[in-house]
Amino acid sequence: MFYDKQSNNQVLRMQTMHTGVPLVNEAEELKRFTGIEFALVHAEPPSLFIIHKRERLSPEEVRPLAAYFIMNNRIYQSPDVYTLISNRLLTTLHSLQKSLDILRSHRPAYTPRTGFVWPIVEPAETSKKRGRDEDAGDAEDVEDLSGARKLPASPSDTKKHQNSMLLFNAMRTTAVHASASFTLPSVSSEGVAADTPGTVCSIIRHSGAYACRSNDT
Repeated sequence: MFYDKQSNNQVLRMQTMHTGVPLVNEAEELKRFTGIEFALVHAEPPSLFIIHKRERLSPEEVRPLAAYFIMNNRIYQSPDVYTLISNRLLTTLHSLQKSLDILRSHRPAYTPRTGFVWPIVEPAETSKKRGRDEDAGDAEDVEDLSGARKLPASPSDTKKHQNSMLLFNAMRTTAVHASASFTLPSVSSEGVAADTPGTVCSIIRHSGAYACRSNDT
């Protein structure tokens, strides 16, 4: 129930009901009492009124108990912070649970290489826009390169080029020297010695034929 007949407002009205003296300032008169009272804290007539139900402890100290708002001639009780947060959390959890159920029902097949992967296809407009952006970026890069070619070489660039050429020549010389050092000597056809267990043969060319003569004999 919205109104409490044992509130200070009702007591004050009962006291002034038969005197015929109207209340000039009800808020100031209520400060003389302690207990439950109702106070109008905000008004936008004729559609909106906000009323607080509170407990007065002293002329300057009150403790809010509840809040009511009147809209279009209907009285509603405002929810407290706990009820409001609980309702918002419940709504959020319900939406999350519903989303997870939908994802679980449309979950793709599992593969050992990729696991659960949802194929995401971009809209046509997004892909076209990305392609235009990439083309524009490539054109800017080409312009930057052409501009860089037109710029004169700085001393640091010239020195870097010289160092690179010296390093290249040193590497080429080292490669030639290495190939010459590891080349096997050519085998002469005049005489080849072949060692076999127990016999040493000498190959002698005679009249276009080859013969093997044992050195032991």
